[in-house]
Amino acid sequence: MSDMANPAAGTVKEKKRVSQARRNLETFLANKLAVAGGLVVILFVAMVIMAPLLTPYDPALPDLKSISQPPSPEHIFGTDKIGRDVFARVLYGGRTSIMIGVVSSFMGSLIGIVLGCIGGYFGGKIDAFIVRMSEIFMTFPQMILILILTTFVGKSVFNIIFIFSFTGWMTPSRLIRGKFLTLREETYVSVCRAFGISKFSIMFKHILPNAISPIIVAFSINVAGYILSEAGLSYLGLGVAASVPTWGNILNAAKSVDVILNEWWLWVFPGVVLSLFVLSVNFLGDGLRDVYDPKG
Repeated sequence: MSDMANPAAGTVKEKKRVSQARRNLETFLANKLAVAGGLVVILFVAMVIMAPLLTPYDPALPDLKSISQPPSPEHIFGTDKIGRDVFARVLYGGRTSIMIGVVSSFMGSLIGIVLGCIGGYFGGKIDAFIVRMSEIFMTFPQMILILILTTFVGKSVFNIIFIFSFTGWMTPSRLIRGKFLTLREETYVSVCRAFGISKFSIMFKHILPNAISPIIVAFSINVAGYILSEAGLSYLGLGVAASVPTWGNILNAAKSVDVILNEWWLWVFPGVVLSLFVLSVNFLGDGLRDVYDPKG
C-alpha cells in the first residue's frame, strides 16, 4: 500500500526522516572543530566569489610604481615583484584552486561510483577486472603518477582536473563496491528483482542512495588533498600555467631565499590562507564522518 493510500504510514516515515536529520545535525554541531571548519570554508568560498567587490585590483595587472611593497592600507597583503596586489591574487587564485579541488573530487568520485556500482552489483569477472585495474593504479604513488601524466598532457587547469580525476577514482570505487556487496543481498533488492525492475534502476535508484554516505566524507577530504596537490605541482612549476593565479603559483613566485628573508608577505599570507582552508576542509570532513560513519 502506498503512502498516499495510507497517510499514517507516510506521516511516520516523515517523522523518522526529520528525527534522523535532527540527530545528524546534533552530532555535527557537537564537533566544534567541524563547525568552525565549515564556517571558515563558507567564509572563504564567499570571499573568492565576491572578489571583485572586495578588491579593486586586477590580479594579473602589473604596477611598476608599487613593486615589492610591504602590507599597507592600500595593499593589505603587499605587492609582488612586478607590483601586483597579493590580496587580489590570493582571492582570485582561491577561485581557481578551490574549483580544481571541488571539480576533481567530484569527477573522481563520479567515476568511482559508477565503476564501484557495476563491480559490486554484478560481481564475477566484471568485478575482478575493476578491482585489478584499481590495484594497478594504486601500485604507483599518486603524486608520481600525476607527475608522469603532467609531462605528457601539459599544464592547464583542464589537464590538472583531468589528471586528478583519472588518478583519484580508486578509493570511491572501493568504498561503493564494499557497500554494494552487502546491500545487494538485502530483501528490498530481491523484491525489486522479483517485480522486474531494471538492473540500472536497482543499482542507481535503490541501492546507491543507501551506499552514498562514505562517498560524501571521501569527497570533502579529497577536495583538500587535490588543493594541496595542485599547490605542490604549481610550486614545482609543473601545475597550472604561471599566468593563471592559484595559491600554488603565488607560492611558486616566493620560493627564493631572498624573498623568504626580505619579502615575507609574499609567502606568509598565501601560505596561511592555503593552510587554513585545507585544515578547515579536513575538520569539516571529520564532522561529516561522525555523522555518516560513526564507527569510522
